[in-house]
Amino acid sequence: MSKTIRGLPEWANLLLKVLFVMIFPLSAIGTNLLQFIFLPTSGLLFTPLESYSVWASDFSLLNGILSTVLRNFFVGIFVAFPGIYYSYKLSRVPVDRSYWKQGLGTAIASYLLVLGFFYYMQMSMYSPEFYWDHNLWILVQRIGQYATLVLGVFIILPLIQRQAVIIGSPSELHCYSMNEIESNPKLNISREKILSAIFWFILCFGPMMIQQSSMLWGGGGNSSISLMINYWLSYDVNRQTGALTSYFSYTMIDFSIFPIPALMSAFHFAFVRDTYRYIRKTITRQRFLSMAVFSSIFPLIISTGIYIPMLSYYFLIPIPIPLLQLVGLLLARYHRPITGQVNRIWRDDKSRMWWEKDDREQQKDEPVESTPERPNRHREELIIVPVTYLFISRIRQLSRRLRA
Repeated sequence: MSKTIRGLPEWANLLLKVLFVMIFPLSAIGTNLLQFIFLPTSGLLFTPLESYSVWASDFSLLNGILSTVLRNFFVGIFVAFPGIYYSYKLSRVPVDRSYWKQGLGTAIASYLLVLGFFYYMQMSMYSPEFYWDHNLWILVQRIGQYATLVLGVFIILPLIQRQAVIIGSPSELHCYSMNEIESNPKLNISREKILSAIFWFILCFGPMMIQQSSMLWGGGGNSSISLMINYWLSYDVNRQTGALTSYFSYTMIDFSIFPIPALMSAFHFAFVRDTYRYIRKTITRQRFLSMAVFSSIFPLIISTGIYIPMLSYYFLIPIPIPLLQLVGLLLARYHRPITGQVNRIWRDDKSRMWWEKDDREQQKDEPVESTPERPNRHREELIIVPVTYLFISRIRQLSRRLRA
């Protein structure tokens, strides 16, 4: 295998991913444009920067900014360490080896780690010196949201990209790791990885169900849930003026309640796996369509059982949104994997020693069977005439005889 390295080193890629997750906006409310400008401040790395405009103008607080950022950075590394190690390990095992059980174990270990961290922080915050520290409460809340994003970026995303590597490389190379296959100069699987990243984004952030709520005080709206984010489109009616105000907001799901949306999305994971299996022609079309239908209605079944006590009060009407299934069906219908072409090209490019001749050269040197009427001739001396020419020539000869 070739060891050519493309792009940045692996440690740099992991560091960039960690920084991206730390500055990702964990919550937002779309009431004005100024809040969208300061969206990165809602990430873990800049928590808390409630007086960000004051800090930016007062350089005497620079030490406070640096200490806050460094504290959040090391806390983020500590929380994300199981996911980082799993992503590092996954890139070094053969792609034909099943590794989803290890991913499930890593997710459970991360969940227990975050719960233990929460317990420690809560015990500290109930002491008199920390109880009224509002910034510490915000930090604990964002750590829970940050852990959910870590699970998606360092565990779920590598598993889906692993499927892209499988369909974008010949089967003879599946005994090698992802790093070795991606570093091979003869392969180019960037297209497959881009499509897998889009598929991952729909799985983690695409809404899978919408619930219409009508409050008893003149307000209401629509709430939508995905695997990692809750969306709200809310409206409120002013009783005095009758004016209608609406706003859009989203919040990353806290890791402590993440098992609920994970249960709703259990068959979404199975559908993603079956999509790649169908592209590789290892399952039937009937199995693929059945999984698409069942995975789209399964969140509705779970949510109905959870929200039944609230139906009479909030008037929630859950409606499934088969966005992931639509993307998967389009991918299976119009995507043409390069696996077949790569297999054919890879098998044609066989390694041989310097004294061995090419297959074409051997065919040229191979003589044709000889008969008494036709002596031995090499293949390059043979002239191939289409059968239609022989028929046309015979018809012309017969027409000439009839005219004569």
